[in-house]
Amino acid sequence: NPQGGHAGAIIDRLGLKGMRHGPVQVSRVHANFLVAAENATATDIFSFVQYIRGTVKSRTGIDLEPEIRFIGDFSTEGVSR
Repeated sequence: NPQGGHAGAIIDRLGLKGMRHGPVQVSRVHANFLVAAENATATDIFSFVQYIRGTVKSRTGIDLEPEIRFIGDFSTEGVSR
């Protein structure tokens, strides 16, 4: 969570709660969680996290840091932002 705020509240306030990106969705219950369909890949999740981070950064100036670690080779080439 960024200083003075909560990541979930920021994501919710920007209208991203419930948003779907392929097989991954921002939870409709709590915007600080992602829900992945059975066929979702780690790359799908990584790509969506980067999209959310980019959206938050461009609209608020806040750079959210993921609470999870992505282990592997996740090229940002071709990742939609």
